[in-house]
Amino acid sequence: METREEFVTMLLRHEPELRGFICALCGDPSEREDLFQETALAMWRGYGELRQQASFAAWGRGIAANLMLQNRSRKSRAAIVLSPEAMEAVLKAFERTESDAGERKQALNACIEKLPPRSREMLTLRYEQGLRGAEIAARMDASLDVVHQTLSRVRAALAECIRRRMGWREKGEDI
Repeated sequence: METREEFVTMLLRHEPELRGFICALCGDPSEREDLFQETALAMWRGYGELRQQASFAAWGRGIAANLMLQNRSRKSRAAIVLSPEAMEAVLKAFERTESDAGERKQALNACIEKLPPRSREMLTLRYEQGLRGAEIAARMDASLDVVHQTLSRVRAALAECIRRRMGWREKGEDI
């Protein structure tokens, strides 16, 4: 991981998540923007040291948390909403979420593969191509009601399949 293009691609891919994490740490909008920019700059400088097996997002969150703690000691009046212990808890929560998301994505892909071709096509038209129900109905020669019902049933089937694959029913958890 050494090229500028790779770094920019990874930063853009993970920017919403990184900004969300920073938002959880800091209440002041201008402080959040400053922290994001400082974080991105620190990530740029240290990108060559990032090991491929390390999570880019987790690495960025760690940098943001460290910068937030450094800023806390420099700016006593900064609008910091979390203690260091709370920041650590937020970091751990994001790490759990990131891990769960990877497992969920694998389960979702496996569940989608089990769907009939027509259902997969509807999902592709709706979620990959961003078409509305009426456009899907026209393309698939179906009524709008059929498209809505099918997508609703497919989403429910996928949710149940993911629950089963991940063992959530036994744990009593929900998606």
